[in-house]
Parts: sequence; C-alpha cells; structure tokens
Amino acid sequence: MCYLNEEQNTTEAFAKQGYGITKENGETRTTTMEQPVTSPGQVTVTTSQPVQGGYPIGPPPPVNQTTVIVHQPGAMMRDIGPRVWSSDLCSCFDDIGSCLLGAVCPLALACQVSGQLGESACVPCCVPGALVVLRTKLRIEQNIQGTVMDDCCMTTFCGPCALCQMSREIDYIRNMQQ
Repeated sequence: MCYLNEEQNTTEAFAKQGYGITKENGETRTTTMEQPVTSPGQVTVTTSQPVQGGYPIGPPPPVNQTTVIVHQPGAMMRDIGPRVWSSDLCSCFDDIGSCLLGAVCPLALACQVSGQLGESACVPCCVPGALVVLRTKLRIEQNIQGTVMDDCCMTTFCGPCALCQMSREIDYIRNMQQ
C-alpha cells in the first residue's frame, strides 16, 4: 500500500489498531465511544481512548484476557502430597487370591497387573526389569510415596510380595472409584 504522506500513514495505522482518530480539515480531534462524530468527507474511528495529535493518550486500551484454570476442582487430592500404599508389602493374606497366584505363578499375576495398568500383557515376558517399571508406573500415577530405588529393591528382593501389593493397590483404586 502506498501512502501519500506520513500523517495519513499514522492515521491508518492507528485506525487498524482500534484507536480513536477523527480528522476534519487537517485537525485531529479526540473521539470516544460515547461521542462518535460523523460528517461527509470525514474519517472517524471510535474507541474509548482519547487521541491527541494522532497518538493515543494514556495506556493502550485493555486487551481481551483469557483465564487459565490451573487446578480443576476434581484434581485437588493431588495437592495434598504423596500418599502411602493402601496395604503393606507383607499383607498378602488381605487378598488370598492374588497371594496364591503370586506364589504359584507370578508370571500370570504380572501379566494381569500389566494389563490392568494399561500396558501389554507381554511386558513382564519381554521387558527387562518389568516389575520395577510397572511398580514405578503405578506409584507415579497414583501419587504414592517412594523412589525408583525403593521399587528396584522391593521387586528384586521381595518380587512376589511386591507383585501382590501392586495387585491389591489396583483393586483398592478400583473400589475407591466405584
């Protein structure tokens, strides 16, 4: 676009930004939303911000603001801090079914737990250190206190008990959601 002079360039630039500019016989006047001025041959752009000499007076008009919700009402439990496991590592007799399955065929229980955590049932067979990975995933997703080193030690030295604890925790979570 080719401008005839600098004043016209400034006037059109402010008009595009939404500032109030009234030009009449080469004179710049202040225009507000309450007092729009229109007459033949006159360019009028209205806004609530006064203009003097082709430049706005004061701070720019408020910009549309967006409110960002940082915390959802249902997610407030996460702000409390890490919680403890719902059952102890050696509380196997709280759930006899998972205890027997973990003692007789821990691979079957590991495949079941893997599926309940949204992973492939093949993870315990194919992924090295699968119990550490599954326990860490469960702990992080459910905001349970502990560390990766804790998970590693529990699954290495007390694998069947840790697996049964994970199964009980998943059952506990399902019962709490109902």
